[in-house]
Amino acid sequence: VLSGLRLVRSVLVVSGVALVTVVTGGRTVVVDGAVLELVGGGVALDTAVFGGEYALYASARVVASGGAVLRVSGSQVYAAHGLVFDIGVEANASAVVVNDNTGALTDGALLELRETASFVSGSWLSVRGNSISGKLLSVPPYPRSADFVQSTLTLHRNAGSGPVVMDGTVALGGAGRKFVVGCLTLNGQALQPIDYRPAGIIGKFRPVACSVCDVDVSCFAAATRAMSGSCGCRCAEGGYGHDCLPVYLPHVDGCNRTPEKPLLSHTATLTETRSLTPTWTPTPPTTSLSATRYSPTHSGPTETMHVTETVTLLPTPTPT
Repeated sequence: VLSGLRLVRSVLVVSGVALVTVVTGGRTVVVDGAVLELVGGGVALDTAVFGGEYALYASARVVASGGAVLRVSGSQVYAAHGLVFDIGVEANASAVVVNDNTGALTDGALLELRETASFVSGSWLSVRGNSISGKLLSVPPYPRSADFVQSTLTLHRNAGSGPVVMDGTVALGGAGRKFVVGCLTLNGQALQPIDYRPAGIIGKFRPVACSVCDVDVSCFAAATRAMSGSCGCRCAEGGYGHDCLPVYLPHVDGCNRTPEKPLLSHTATLTETRSLTPTWTPTPPTTSLSATRYSPTHSGPTETMHVTETVTLLPTPTPT
C-alpha cells in the first residue's frame, strides 16, 4: 500500500517479487490517499508477478512533475484488471512507462487511465513491447480524452487479443505533440495502418513500422541527443538508461548481492632429472595434479621431465 506518498528527487524500486492476492476483489498494489506525488523522483515496479482482481489500483490522483518517472516493466500480470488509475494521471515533463510486460487479463486493459490523462511539456506515455491476452490501453472516452500537449504517446510493438487494441479518445495539442503507433498484433494477426481505426486507435497518429529506428518509439525525447546506428538512445545530460529517462531507476538484481569473485589460479613447473638405464621405463611421479604435461627430453645418459601443475582456488564466500 502506497498511501499519500510524496517522492522528491528520490526513488522507490520494487523488483523481482510476486504480489498475489486471493481475496475476492483483491487489489495487489494499492495507491490511496489524496495524491501520489512524484517531483523529480520515480517509482519502478520491475520483473514482478501480479495476480488478483487488480494488479495495481490507484484511487489517489497521480501527479508527476519535474522530470519524474513511473515505470512498470518486465513483469507478469495475471488479473482481471491490469494497472488501473481511477482518478487518472497528470504528467508535466515526466514519463509513464509500461514496457515489456506479459500476462493475461479477463477484463479491462493492461493500463487503464479512467478519469483524467494529462501529459504536458515534453511528457511521454510509453506502452511498448507488451504481450498480453487482453486489451492493452484504455483512456478516458469521449467527451473526455487523454490530452497530450507538446508530449508523446507511444503504442508500439505490442501484442493483444480481443476486439480492440485500445479504447478511448486521444487529443493532441500544441507544437511537438505526437501519437506514434506501429508494429501491433491483435489476435495473432499483424495490423496494418488501415486496420488501426477498427482496432480502437482513434486520433491523428503517425505510423512507424517495426524495422524503423525512431526516437519517439524508444526514447524520452527531451533527454535524448540522438539515435545510434543500432537503434539505441544516446542520452543528453539528464537522461538515464536505455530509454534516456529523466530519473535513474536501477534494474535491481537481487538484494545486496555481492558479485562473485573471479577464480584464482597459480601454475607451478616441476623439473626432474633421472639417470637412464637400458631397461628403465619412465613412470610419472604419483601426485594429484589438475593438469599434467609430460615431456621426456633425451640428452646423453639422462632424461629430463617437465611437469606443469595448475591449481584452481575457489573464492572464500563473503556474507552479504
